[in-house]
Amino acid sequence: MGVHFETEAQGYAVTNVVDGDTIDVSINGEIMRLRLIGVDTPETKDPRKSIQCFGSEASAFTTATLLNQTVTLEADNSQGDVDKYDRLLRYVILSDGTNFNELLIRDGYAHEYTYDTAYKYQTEFKAAQVDAEINKRGLWADDTCAGDTTSEAITTSDDTASTDSGTDTQEPAPAVTTTAVCDCSGDEYNCDDFSSHSSAQACYDYCLEQTGKDIHRLDRNNDKSACE
Repeated sequence: MGVHFETEAQGYAVTNVVDGDTIDVSINGEIMRLRLIGVDTPETKDPRKSIQCFGSEASAFTTATLLNQTVTLEADNSQGDVDKYDRLLRYVILSDGTNFNELLIRDGYAHEYTYDTAYKYQTEFKAAQVDAEINKRGLWADDTCAGDTTSEAITTSDDTASTDSGTDTQEPAPAVTTTAVCDCSGDEYNCDDFSSHSSAQACYDYCLEQTGKDIHRLDRNNDKSACE
């Protein structure tokens, strides 16, 4: 990839937001995909058009905050320069010095996520999640996910929506666990995209059923167990 730096004073333009924790940036005239270190936002890619709880909100927040903005990038030697899919691994620093990765967690748009090795800001990010949980922000709120982003987003269909002109007293539909919150149309994920073995296994099982193969190559030793 050829991009190695701790903190680069030069700003880089965010040209595209893939989802809450993955963006594209322009570096020396080349568009590079970047995965934020230490965070995991709810998934928004589902072939059946359902999304994980608070996934749309996380993507919208990242888009509103970063798209077409100039940011500073910070690498972390403990995580390597890129992941298995050649995505840059970075912290994104806003113009006012805010660590956007931490902001995602503190405002309740993401879980803290440690992949294999502790990273530079792990202590701060874990504290940010505790703060979000205590204050029930975003995905931790009682009326959204209560922290369970493996569930589908809560939606109200037209045939069950209240038609009263007064206060709607209908209770939110309970979160329903899904086994298909991933995209099977191509090789899109690696193991660090999943916050737990169970979520990786659910994606593996679903895509195996849909396509007849381990399209994301999550089962490296062919023992039917993903991301061991």
